[in-house]
Amino acid sequence: MKQRKLLIALTALLLVAVPAMAVFTGMDLDATLSNLRRELSYDYRQKTQIQKQLQEQYEVQHRQMVEIAKKCNDLSLMLYSQKQEYTFDVSYALEKVTQEYENFNKNRTPYDRIVGNLDIDINRYARLIESLRRLPPELEDLDVVPDSLAYHNDTLDAHLLHNASLLQQELEEKVDAITAMTQVQDTSATEEAVPAFILSEQGQRDRDTCLFYASELLMMYAASREMAMADSTHYQEARLRLEESYKYAREYYDIIENKVFVEGQIPWTTILTHPGRYWREARQAVGEKYRLSLVWKALYSDTVDYSNEQIANDNMLSNSARVYWWVIYILAFFILWGLSALILWPLYRFIKPLGNWIQKEQKPYIALLLACVLFLILSYESNLDDIARKALSIIQTFLGLLIAINTALLIRLNPSKLRDGVRMYMPTIITALIVISCRVLFVPNAFLNFVFPPLLLAMAVWQLTVNLRYGPKADTTDMVVGWVSFGITAIATVVGWAGYIFLALIILAWWYVQLAIILGIATIWDLTLLYKEKRLDKRVETYKARLTYVPEQAKDKLLFGATWFYDLIREVLIPMLVLGTIPTCVYWALDIFEFRDLYIQIFMEPFFSPGGGEGIRISLYSVLLLTFLFFLFRYVNKAAHTIFRTLKYRNFLRKNKRPVVRNDEINLSLGDSLINVTVWFIYAYWVIIKLNIPTGSLGLIAGGLSAGIGLALKDIINNFIYGIQLRRPGRLPGGLPQYLAV
Repeated sequence: MKQRKLLIALTALLLVAVPAMAVFTGMDLDATLSNLRRELSYDYRQKTQIQKQLQEQYEVQHRQMVEIAKKCNDLSLMLYSQKQEYTFDVSYALEKVTQEYENFNKNRTPYDRIVGNLDIDINRYARLIESLRRLPPELEDLDVVPDSLAYHNDTLDAHLLHNASLLQQELEEKVDAITAMTQVQDTSATEEAVPAFILSEQGQRDRDTCLFYASELLMMYAASREMAMADSTHYQEARLRLEESYKYAREYYDIIENKVFVEGQIPWTTILTHPGRYWREARQAVGEKYRLSLVWKALYSDTVDYSNEQIANDNMLSNSARVYWWVIYILAFFILWGLSALILWPLYRFIKPLGNWIQKEQKPYIALLLACVLFLILSYESNLDDIARKALSIIQTFLGLLIAINTALLIRLNPSKLRDGVRMYMPTIITALIVISCRVLFVPNAFLNFVFPPLLLAMAVWQLTVNLRYGPKADTTDMVVGWVSFGITAIATVVGWAGYIFLALIILAWWYVQLAIILGIATIWDLTLLYKEKRLDKRVETYKARLTYVPEQAKDKLLFGATWFYDLIREVLIPMLVLGTIPTCVYWALDIFEFRDLYIQIFMEPFFSPGGGEGIRISLYSVLLLTFLFFLFRYVNKAAHTIFRTLKYRNFLRKNKRPVVRNDEINLSLGDSLINVTVWFIYAYWVIIKLNIPTGSLGLIAGGLSAGIGLALKDIINNFIYGIQLRRPGRLPGGLPQYLAV
């Protein structure tokens, strides 16, 4: 059956391969032309059928190219029109240019390769047409092919022109001779006398058909090449313009980062010396940034169209409208909160188990949780510009973190402590809302310099007050986190008063994200403790009761089979989460303010690289990754030891046919040592790879250590040998003479 299937497959393959290889066989010229006609006819039909599809693809590609060109122009105008006093606007423009440049290079259309492939096909068909034309009897110049697409060989053309009359006369004489011979000789003799290089009538018809198909295909490829060349020119112009903007953005990035993190803004102590002047500058900056009277035109006028280019480019109108939309978002959220409470009220009233299970103190926060979820669902909108989409993304991130905080408190805290716990975190939540409001509204620097430092001081005082008043009543974890929040807010206050406003904003945004994750980890920790109390302790006792074949003191080392899940969470998952949240929270905080490249500089770039690119490279990312691997390998090592001990005990019992193993009856130290060496050797290998430690230097270090260890152990080895001598005087173990011990 298998041979039959193989034979059928080979037969089908040959049937497919014979037409494709017909041109390459040793057939005569007429047969070759017949096969070529079939192939060109097939290619022509295929090309004609997909021509409409190719045209649609080209139109889509052309529209994408036009969009890229327009986006490059828009980005250039947006980038070069930003004032340096508006750091939020500048950082957004710089980040947008950088992002578009990276996307452009990632999704770059290969016009050069497309044009090159078309050139190959055009040249191939042009040469094929010229070869078909010159087959005897040779045709005159073809009018269907433009001279620019025709293939020219000047050397061959000059030679043929010089011998044209002789060739034509010779051809006519041979044709006359063939005609005379056909009247006397039979058909077979005539066929043998026909010169091989003269086409028959059927061959000439096939040649004409091949010329038609080849010329049509040549014109199709030429038209495609012309369109691709036109788009390629515009595409290269857009690329050069975007590259120019990107270089300018990178230079400007360095300036902005230097002002934000090194030079800073105006210290608050300096502002206090001339408060009136700086207040006027803040009011003037707000007036230039926002003109609230224009908002009514944007919101209520029937003539306003946000898709209109003039309105879209009116920064003052868009900034003013952004203020009103932000107020509307906040009001909508509180309305949703009230509606959520109304939706949940009949559920509590008519579903008795739900009403009895949920306490009165928990109901407002469950309604808050439902309001956040509804807002996230209803706020989804795809038809937004980039600025609005970014603002909506920041709002959704804030609400997602608020959901995490709220859920963690509902799970962890008793209803009696819930309100006090929420009060401990309220200053941090409100501070985070103020921070993202400054980012969403693109608040000018002058206003931030004047208003934000005293606002930070007020938030620090508020956090201190709630810590002193509600901290003793709250849970221990919440009290500790509350004081940490106060410390971070105080640090941000000092930084802000020193003039580093944007650094203070980043610190506060980072802490809000970090707080949500810390509370989530604390919730997981409490749930594991609850799991241990409710189920694991009983399971461990049951598991120990089944370990009747080992002594009591050895049972504690075999409990991994009962505690593996608990150990995985406490010893691997939670430490990884704690460490992993550090870069994650920093990335989110920097991404809010468009300083994403700082994340790469902080975590990805090596802070210790004495040998340059070829030596040791230690970065925060590599340190965190190796720490993750340490927790993982430690867990694997613990599991391997338990498995080894269990197998060793069972093997001993099976061989000796005994029910119990006595103390120190099995030597486990060698196996434990081998497991330790194997596991940590693999970990050391990963350390060497990730830190790019040169192996040559490791060889020198290993050689030095071995020599040092050998010298250090010399006396110990000698004492060991002498001890053996004293035990068996005269001969060493194995019958060796005593003098060999020296």
